[in-house]
Formats: sequence, C-alpha cells, structure tokens
Amino acid sequence: MFGVLLVLLTIACGCSSYRANDTFEAAERSLAEGNYAEAIDGYNKVISGFPGTPLAARSQYRIATVYNQMMRDRPRALEAYTTVRYMYPKSPEARLAAADMAGIYSLEGDHKKAIEEYQALLDAPPDQSLKYRRLIAGEYVKMNDFRQARIEYEEIAASSDLPPELLPRILFDKAGTYYMAGESGKAIDAFDEVIRKYPSDPVALEARFGKGNALAEAGRVSEALVVMKGLKGEYPNERVLEKRIEWLKNRLKEGPDEELGR
Repeated sequence: MFGVLLVLLTIACGCSSYRANDTFEAAERSLAEGNYAEAIDGYNKVISGFPGTPLAARSQYRIATVYNQMMRDRPRALEAYTTVRYMYPKSPEARLAAADMAGIYSLEGDHKKAIEEYQALLDAPPDQSLKYRRLIAGEYVKMNDFRQARIEYEEIAASSDLPPELLPRILFDKAGTYYMAGESGKAIDAFDEVIRKYPSDPVALEARFGKGNALAEAGRVSEALVVMKGLKGEYPNERVLEKRIEWLKNRLKEGPDEELGR
C-alpha cells in the first residue's frame, strides 16, 4: 500500500512540475511577443498555482523585470522586486532583485539607497563582489563625494581578488576623482602613474587624454596642447580630440600663455 502511495505521489509531483513548466513557458511566449499584460498574468498563474516550485520565484522576478525594462514603471518594478526578496529570500532571484533595485535607485538619484543595496551583495563570489564594489565607488562619484569614491577605488586596487588586468582601469578611475574634484595637480600625477606603469594598456590613451585636460585646468595650456597633439592617430575618438585641440589653440590665441603668469 505504501509503495502505491509513493508512486502516486511521484506521479502527482511530476505532473505538477510539468504543468508549472507549461504555464511558465506560455508566459515566456507572451513576453517574447510583447504581450506584457498577458505575460504578467501568466507568471502570476505560476506563482499562485505552483508556489513551492523554483519557477514561482523566477516568475515573480520576471514580473519585476517586465515592469522595469519593458513598461518603464519603476514604482511597480520596485514593489515587485521587493516581493521577490520577501517571498523568496534564499532564491538566486532575490540577489538579482537587489541588484536591479540598486540600479533603479541610482537612476532616480537616490544614490545612498543604491549603495545600501550593493553593500548587501558584497558577500557574493569575488568576481561579483568586485563588480558591486566598483558600482559603489561609482555611486559616490555621482554624489560628488570624490574623497569616499577614491577610498573605495584604493581598497579595490589593494584587494587580492582584483585581477591584475583590471588594476590600470581602477587607477584611472581613481585619477578621475581628483580631476572631477578640481585637484588638477594631483590628477596630473595620478594619470602619469597610469601612463608610466601601463604604457601598453588601452587605458593609457585615456590617461593621456585625462592628463591633457588636467594640464589645461591647471593653466598649463601649452603642455596640454602637446599632450593632445601626441594622441593624434592613436586616440579612438578622433572628433573629440580634434575639438579639444582646437579649443586649446583658441585659449592660447586669447592671450599670453597662462603659464607665464603663474
């Protein structure tokens, strides 16, 4: 008798799983066809009809994604993402929801909330944790908190989890915080460090361009022009480079080189 019950339960679970997959796939087809309301209705059927399956968490996450990416309804998206995290806290979708919520907060200018969401994800594997740490630094930049952003970049640069090939980019981003803070002298030195240590890395071209801008901001226009002209034929955005060179030439034409008056 027990064996018969076990077989019946196995069949029932198999049928339930099959129906859940079938309902989920139908919702996926609706989504692919652009029928968003129909897709949401289908995902809700999975959630209500098969709450104990992994597809329930996935369906709730899909609903949030539809609101966020397709319908551009951020309030509903945030509500749906919150439901994912509350109802399915141990699911992979809960972490995805936190990252997406951070992205929404960032777009809306609530950078503190974005940082909080990213910080909650720092227990992820090293490659993912590194991504979130860089995003945190970026949020501080958006807040114009360049000092804290620089601290974040310095910690990332010192991390044993950082792949060596990413170090030049981190140092470049750190240099950029000096430039954006108006500390031209320190920006020049920081860009020089990237150029000196990693001359063959693609980021060295950006560092040379950054150094040219920092020199101009420091009033060293002639030096800036030399640096910018040296990028001809190498810098990928030739149009931007030419405009910058022309701007520097006009600055020199306006009067004596600023360097002479320092």
